[in-house]
Amino acid sequence: MQPKEKQTDITCVPIAAPGATMSGAPEGCDFQATLLRYRKTFEGGGTYVLSEYAIDGQGFRFGDEATGVVLHPVIYQFCANWGQTKKSELPPNFDALNRFCGMKFVFESENREQLRKLPDDHETTYDRLLEKLIARYGRPEGFTRRGKVVIETMEGDSTDANDRKFGIWRWCPAHGNGLHTGCAASVVLSLDPVTGKGTVLYSSPLLWEFAYARENYGFRGDPLFRMLHARN
Repeated sequence: MQPKEKQTDITCVPIAAPGATMSGAPEGCDFQATLLRYRKTFEGGGTYVLSEYAIDGQGFRFGDEATGVVLHPVIYQFCANWGQTKKSELPPNFDALNRFCGMKFVFESENREQLRKLPDDHETTYDRLLEKLIARYGRPEGFTRRGKVVIETMEGDSTDANDRKFGIWRWCPAHGNGLHTGCAASVVLSLDPVTGKGTVLYSSPLLWEFAYARENYGFRGDPLFRMLHARN
């Protein structure tokens, strides 16, 4: 990936003698001297590598035994980044560059088909996990609790559990140019309502950069990028 422009700075050099000035500048700026103070700063860029590892049979429980959610499998993520932008052999210090950058926890929740057979107010595994994450980290960005409208008819209530929405929630997502998050670690909760497969992803800024590079440099529609960046 090419480095991404972070910001542009222009420092006005006050004009010392009559001559060309920059339009609109207070008291006038020396045009040539100001151009020499024109600076752009960049971030990111280079070659990115993501490696994922799992320990056979390893899982965790989030919460107590009665209401906790089983997370399995658990995937450890390591990211490396170095300055070259052309494909080449790994640098000799790759092991030092390859840093722990995220953990992906997978869980099973009720899918659409199962929800059709359950009461409308059934608390899903996804619901319980969302509540636990909110209790620990506060509300994710853009979080709102939506009410439900039930229309009573002669045939019964018209609501259908099949229509329940399962949003992607992000704690400390990327802003600005979208390259990475500004937090040391961010959290994302997502669910595929068709399969019932859910994910809790803890990630460092470097994992966000990897996803950004994938999406914008030849892998449009990258699943990791969609989880981190895409709107619900």
